[in-house]
Parts: sequence; structure tokens; C-alpha cells
Amino acid sequence: MAINNLEQKRLLYAMKESKGKNKDYGNMVKKVPAYIQKNGFPYTMAYLQGEKNGKAIFSTIYKWHCDNNVNVTNLISNASSETAFLEKILDDADGNLMRALTLETFSLMKSLRRFAKSDGDETAE
Repeated sequence: MAINNLEQKRLLYAMKESKGKNKDYGNMVKKVPAYIQKNGFPYTMAYLQGEKNGKAIFSTIYKWHCDNNVNVTNLISNASSETAFLEKILDDADGNLMRALTLETFSLMKSLRRFAKSDGDETAE
């Protein structure tokens, strides 16, 4: 089966990334959109990288935005590590890139919510 569009790729990635993750991961997936709306994308990413329960989500977001094998949009192509990704969005990103990263991250979180387990959701797989 060929995966034809970005939404299909996003859902497949979300399913693979959420497998085997604990409820803290699922709880954080639910919180990230609100954090981004309140604080903005760069500050939320900085928070997630430093937060114990946020590191896994940060890694998921980093891989989605930077890995050529995962996401065809490849919004940040030259970030070779999670730290380089964070530095890139804190130092070099312009408004258009921030908007694209924010919107794509919102879409990724929406897809992850379908698969990630959380405290209030016993049926998620």
C-alpha cells in the first residue's frame, strides 16, 4: 500500500511513535497544543527538552520535523541533533518557518492523541 499524502504519513508516524509509551507521554501529548498557544512554539520546545516528561515528546517532534525518512516536508533540514534543532528554532527561524512548524506540530499532536494512552483514556492503543 502506497502512502500518498501527508496526513497518512503523519498518522502512521504517530502510531509507531506512541507504541509502548507510558501514560505520561499521552498526558503530555494532550498538553502540548495549549503550551504552544500560550507560550509560542520556541518556548514550548525549550520547556519540553528540559522537562522530564517532555523529553520523549520533544524527540518525537524533532524527528518529525527533521528526519528525511519520516516527513516529506522536512521544514528544518540541517538540524543534525535535538540540540541543533532547538538552537535553529530559537536563533534562526523566521516568522514563516515558525508558523509552518507550529501548524505542523498541532497536526502531529492531533494525530498522536488518537494513539497515545493517557490518564483519562483506558481504550487507546
